[in-house]
Amino acid sequence: MSWRVSSPGDMDYGDALEIRSILVEKARLPPELEEKALEIISRVPASGDMDLATLEDLRQSLRSEQFGNEANLVGVLTDVSLIPGRSSRNQILRINRKQLWLRCVQIPIHESFKGNVLDYPPLSNPKPDVTCGFSAEAFTLAQKITLQTLFDGGRGSYAMPDMNTVFPFFTIEFKSEATHGTHFVARYQAANPGAIALNGKLHLAEHSFGLDAFDQKEPHHFSITIAYTSARVNLHWVERPAKKGPTVFHVTALEHYPLMHIDGLVALSRAIRNILEYGVKTLLPKIREGLDAYKQKAAQRSSKTTRRKK
Repeated sequence: MSWRVSSPGDMDYGDALEIRSILVEKARLPPELEEKALEIISRVPASGDMDLATLEDLRQSLRSEQFGNEANLVGVLTDVSLIPGRSSRNQILRINRKQLWLRCVQIPIHESFKGNVLDYPPLSNPKPDVTCGFSAEAFTLAQKITLQTLFDGGRGSYAMPDMNTVFPFFTIEFKSEATHGTHFVARYQAANPGAIALNGKLHLAEHSFGLDAFDQKEPHHFSITIAYTSARVNLHWVERPAKKGPTVFHVTALEHYPLMHIDGLVALSRAIRNILEYGVKTLLPKIREGLDAYKQKAAQRSSKTTRRKK
């Protein structure tokens, strides 16, 4: 028996994901879901596009620094505020850098797997370069209390996998081609946290309005992988079978932006800002409603239990 954990750079990491029903580029996006996701990332943000002079400076910086490492890349992008910083907007967003998802509920190996489970070590806990979700301040006191009950047997949290960010909906991974970083590995890095985040949303849906209320035609989780010369936007989505079978967590590429051109930088800037705005305006209200319904159902169950004891 091996005591190692499986990490994204391992040769067998794809297999380790697949036996947990986490599939990378194995299925086409449903047309309606793809259309909605593309519309979200491509529209002009309400606050307008980034200044063209700033983007031109960024383009030149990426050219001159392209043989640097990932830390240099992050520095270049942070200098112009292309990637989100740690500060939260209106105390609604929580944005963390390099935060280990220590309290996450990992996706288990599916019961239909026929091989030897011991041949596949557990997945390492995710540690995205950037995790974007919500802060506790985005919720009422009653909702905060409910968040503290969304645990898997008291061990992992369905709602706060990194102990700080509530229901992450967006991650970013950085890679440097000069140090042999690839979008391929970055996408595998993003696959596990994406599935974990989606599973948390499914848990909330199941115990609030019911699983049928989870809208599979709406985008719920994005990731972006960024290198010096290009960026890729991925959509993480759920496929729930009509009959018995595993829930499948997919990762599918949406867009590819060449960062040596201004148009690519404009598109990347739009995608990042639009995803954050979509989280606040569309995803957050539904999470709040789910938490309220979750609390109401829990109260009803408690009331029934009390009546039976009398």
